[in-house]
Amino acid sequence: MKYYDYHVHSSNSFDSRLTMDEACRLAVNRGLNGLTFTEHIEFACPGFGDIEPDREHYIGEIMACRRRYPQLTLGMGAEVGLQEHVAAANRQAVAKGYDFVLGSVHNIDGVSVHDGSYAAGKERFECYAGYLAAVLRQARLFNDFDVLGHIDLIRRDNSYDDRSMPYREFSEQYDALLRELIETGRGIEVNTAALRYGLSTMHPELSVLKRYRELGGEIITCGSDAHLERSVGMHIREGCELIKAAGFKYLTTFCQRQPSFVKLA
Repeated sequence: MKYYDYHVHSSNSFDSRLTMDEACRLAVNRGLNGLTFTEHIEFACPGFGDIEPDREHYIGEIMACRRRYPQLTLGMGAEVGLQEHVAAANRQAVAKGYDFVLGSVHNIDGVSVHDGSYAAGKERFECYAGYLAAVLRQARLFNDFDVLGHIDLIRRDNSYDDRSMPYREFSEQYDALLRELIETGRGIEVNTAALRYGLSTMHPELSVLKRYRELGGEIITCGSDAHLERSVGMHIREGCELIKAAGFKYLTTFCQRQPSFVKLA
């Protein structure tokens, strides 16, 4: 079985101090076969403004690491923050060329989903259903990404005692979003960071993964969302087991935006 961490942030991201070289060294030591660096691209980010890696520096570092760690498959990726009013800027940024583009919704109407701002004044069902509807709007508006990151990111906000988002409770919202992704040739990720945020299940829950597979979904990656040394490759093996439990036979990898499928043992 080969293991790939498809969601890693090096110091080329504004919120990480993890060097690319250190991430690669740790990946080798932890038995991974590859990493994809998904550096943040986020325009009009509340409190931070426009965020984009220094491309020349990013390319230089990843080329050096490819030479230094030939045993690893290293992907040059981007995690693009989806917001309606920055879609044109996102298109220009992505057009510069990447192996893999992860699309993520961190803000809705300029309001963060991480810190309780989006949840303020909303009951749990209203908040979670509204969040999924907003993600669907963004995915329809901007489709130049390969995989949707942490589909249920809102669960990291601890505004509610019950932070579960099972398929049975949000079936209408999940079905609309999953169908949109499948019909347009895009996928989802299993994001293991949920466990680091005190959640009992990964992003998303098994019931959502099973439904995605039932609907015909095939493209799926697994990533740790690492920003720190300790998080590189964290729970990737368990994530792959979860993907298998959902009925998948293959994990997806990308090179120059083209998917390939690696058999799950």
